[in-house]
Amino acid sequence: MAAQLLTEMCGFLCYQFMAKYRYINTKFWSDNFIVNLDPLDRYIFLYLLTNEHTNISGIYELPLKVMAAETGLEPEMLKVILSRLEQKIDYYEGWVILKNFLKHQNTKSATTLKGIVENLKVLPQNLMGHIRGMDTPCIPHHILILIPILKSILKKSVATQHIYKKKMKTYDENKYKDELPSINLETGKLEEEPKKVNQNEQWYKFRAFWEAVVLKDRGFKPETNLKDKVAYHAIAKKFTIPQIEQLVFFFLQDKKSKEHLTVTACLSADTINNWKQK
Repeated sequence: MAAQLLTEMCGFLCYQFMAKYRYINTKFWSDNFIVNLDPLDRYIFLYLLTNEHTNISGIYELPLKVMAAETGLEPEMLKVILSRLEQKIDYYEGWVILKNFLKHQNTKSATTLKGIVENLKVLPQNLMGHIRGMDTPCIPHHILILIPILKSILKKSVATQHIYKKKMKTYDENKYKDELPSINLETGKLEEEPKKVNQNEQWYKFRAFWEAVVLKDRGFKPETNLKDKVAYHAIAKKFTIPQIEQLVFFFLQDKKSKEHLTVTACLSADTINNWKQK
C-alpha cells in the first residue's frame, strides 16, 4: 500500500505524496508574507504551490509559456510578479525553485527522502550549479550527498537491465543443447561452471517434457527462450518435478494457454494460484 505522507510546506501548505493533493492551511491568508502581496501576486504564489507540475522536491520545470496559458496572464506580467516573489520563489531558466520547501519536509522518512532524491537526481547540471550557488541553500547537505550515490546505483541498475535484454535477444536455446550453460537469474548472463550443470540438466529434461506434451496436445513443437528458462529455474526451487508436470497438464487445459502458450505463462504466479485452488 502506497504511503501517504503529509508534510508542512512554507508554514501553510501540506503535500500528500503519490496522490499529489495539496492542503492549504487556513492561516495562509493571514501569513505576513501573503498579507503584503497584492491580489495578483497572491494568485501566482498560490498557483506555484499547487499546480500539477509540482513535486515532492519543490523544484520543477515550468516554462513561462505554460505558466501564461494556465494562469491567463501575459509572460511579461508574470516576469514582474516572479521578481516580487523572489523572497520565497526563485525562477531560473524555466525552473521553479520553492526555497523553503525541503526545510519543512519530513526527510527522516525513508519513503519521503527517496522521493525527493529521485526528483533531484534528474535536474540539469546548470540548474544544480545555480542551486548550490544560492545565498540561502534550498537543498539540505544530507540530501545533496545522496544524489551522486543514487545516480551510481541507477546507472548499475540500467546496465544490468541492458545485459539481460541483450541476452534475451541473442540467446539460442538449441545452441547450448550439449553445453547446458547456467543462467544468472539477476543479470541473465550465461555461466558455464561445472557446478551448475545439474541445474541445467533439469531444465533440458523439462524442456523435452514440455515439447512432447504440447506436441501431443496441440500438434506442434513449441519454442522456448531465455525468459522461459529463468522462469523454470525460479519455480524449480519451490516445487518438485512431479508437481511441475502436474502444473503443465493443468495449464494446457486452461483457456489462458490458448492465448499464451509459453513456459513463462505456464509457470506464472497466476497459473500457480489457479492450480492450487482447483
